[in-house]
Amino acid sequence: MYSFSGNVLLTKGSICMYLFERIRNYNRDAYEFWSAWKLSAKTRSHLLKEASIEVFLLTRMSMKNEGLIMSPRTKEQNEEIRKQRTQEILQAAIHVYAEKGYAASEIGEIAERAGLARGLVYHYFKNKQTLFRELFEYVMEKTQQFTKTHFEQEGSAFDLFHTYARIVCRQVLEEPAVSRFFTRISLDVHYLYTAEQFSPFKWVKTFLQPMTQAVEKGMEQKTIRTGEASLMAMQFWGAVSQGMNYLDQTKQDLADQGATAQEINEQLKELFEQVIESALFVIRPE
Repeated sequence: MYSFSGNVLLTKGSICMYLFERIRNYNRDAYEFWSAWKLSAKTRSHLLKEASIEVFLLTRMSMKNEGLIMSPRTKEQNEEIRKQRTQEILQAAIHVYAEKGYAASEIGEIAERAGLARGLVYHYFKNKQTLFRELFEYVMEKTQQFTKTHFEQEGSAFDLFHTYARIVCRQVLEEPAVSRFFTRISLDVHYLYTAEQFSPFKWVKTFLQPMTQAVEKGMEQKTIRTGEASLMAMQFWGAVSQGMNYLDQTKQDLADQGATAQEINEQLKELFEQVIESALFVIRPE
């Protein structure tokens, strides 16, 4: 049993209850919060000085009894939580980046969007550049793997290009933040890497390789016109990416003009088909 004078109890209790309620309402695992909190010696010292060790331990005991403080996790559980938190941060970063670009994006805003404490983001990424490097590599690797897997499928090469164009362009409507990421990143990649560390030309060449091979396969099938395969692959992707940009910009313009969701969808549906047709034109057999 702990007893204090009325005024002292109010002061110390208020401090601990504030921290206690903050953790309860944090909507995250409390053990992880305390782990991040322990990293700050200044915060720990301040709390112990203001609230006293007794009240601090009493608060932790109450939290443990209510199941808010978990038993030590296994290595596998920690790894799973690390992956989950990393994904949450990267997903939040995509949306912030899509709205503001690299220079104006702030770690604090990314943390808020992810529903995490700012300090916890720094626990996973030491600075903004590190975070956006991982985001860039994650999105690009995911895109590259999807493209490779798609064009390795059996069937008509022309049909594969047709399906691919539809899937990628539909992303503008379903995941606009990801689409805007691709639009902006070419302008910001110099913030992340030096010219020696990353070559956009080499990346694009690697990215287009599955398409180049699919064009060659289509020529053999006579489902794609004859020509320079690598050039045709680049022309196809250029038409798709520019079409994505146009669809996204049109969607934003219509929304700014006060168009209804139905009006936006109807106009985009017509433009969507034009974009697909323009991309397929460069490979369509004569």
